[in-house]
Amino acid sequence: MQQQTKNLPKDLIYVITVDTEKRIVMLAFRGCVTKADWNHSFDAKWKKVRNPIPESSSFSSSATSSSRRNSINNGDVYKRPQTIKVHRGFHRYLFRRRKDTGTCKYDEICTKLHEYSTAMGGDCLIHATGHSLGGALATLFGFYASTDERFTKNGPIRVINFGSPYVGGHAFAASFRHQERSSKVQLARIHNARDAGKCCSIVCDVDGVDVRVKEKVVEGDYMEPIYLLESISVA
Repeated sequence: MQQQTKNLPKDLIYVITVDTEKRIVMLAFRGCVTKADWNHSFDAKWKKVRNPIPESSSFSSSATSSSRRNSINNGDVYKRPQTIKVHRGFHRYLFRRRKDTGTCKYDEICTKLHEYSTAMGGDCLIHATGHSLGGALATLFGFYASTDERFTKNGPIRVINFGSPYVGGHAFAASFRHQERSSKVQLARIHNARDAGKCCSIVCDVDGVDVRVKEKVVEGDYMEPIYLLESISVA
């Protein structure tokens, strides 16, 4: 087992599946398994990066009239920051450049998603998901990909994360929320009510669907826990 662990890849792991009937290309990131996964998860310092949202998007011209009106009525007009703070380990895992090719995992994934979507006729929706580390990577990927017209022309990127820890700071949350209200990305967060990793989240004030479940042990032969729906909130 120790030898098998040593031979595991040091890059993040993902899989892409295609649903030809529902016209969906699904991207799924793996959670923590290897030492590299854990090291990137625990590298929790802030990293200041350039905001990928175009400079013309203090209020995006692509936003629908209703989304503009709703944001203005809520006193929440987006003022684009030049930089945002993100979790350093997650960002490094997704955007670290390879020495041999100069590319990063984000570029690799985008190329494959576009390739599969084009092969299906170019009318597909993009979904991204993952648990824990995988959920954080899905959230970060969904945010960056929401600024790429190739992936949003048929509808918003849909991100479904399970027990995701925090991904970014307040400027990141505001920028993510702007992309949601511009119909570029949709987020659903599913987590245990007592999940310590989720409780540390700083992106909890973005829009989207928040599904909270609680654990209950049911008496039986195996005393296995089941998860009961505690609350659903939609922002």
